[in-house]
Amino acid sequence: MARQPNWFCTPLPTLKVMQIVCAVVIVLFFLDGRQQWWPYTFIFVLAIFTMIGNAVLLALHYFDVVRTNNAVPWLTVEMIWNGLLAALYLVVAITMSVDWWKMRNGQWMHHSYLPPKNIGQTGWQSRVLCVLVVSVTNVILFILLLNRLRVYKIQ
Repeated sequence: MARQPNWFCTPLPTLKVMQIVCAVVIVLFFLDGRQQWWPYTFIFVLAIFTMIGNAVLLALHYFDVVRTNNAVPWLTVEMIWNGLLAALYLVVAITMSVDWWKMRNGQWMHHSYLPPKNIGQTGWQSRVLCVLVVSVTNVILFILLLNRLRVYKIQ
């Protein structure tokens, strides 16, 4: 049985939707120029997997599969998913901060290619900074959701 539509206003789905929005922002910013450096492609693919995984988990919660199907420990799986993604996005944030710092100091040699001409170096630095902020936000959201799931599991 599906939940009521106002369920989306509760903390659990709100956090999941915010994570999906963060992943969409990362995908949009790295759509052009991700071929410059292999970590950009990894982050791009990670964001796509985050969107898909969170959409599936959101649907599982909405249709109450988490509480009704006891064959699979869904909350444990989701807690592992959130912990893993929190750690990965923390690594992404650290990588983006080092990359941004190097680019600010004029060091572009760690990239295989220059940024696309329609974006430019300053524009690419801004995109990397935005992805850094969104990654830190995503880490915070995953930790909040991990705590929320722990409380949800106890109930």
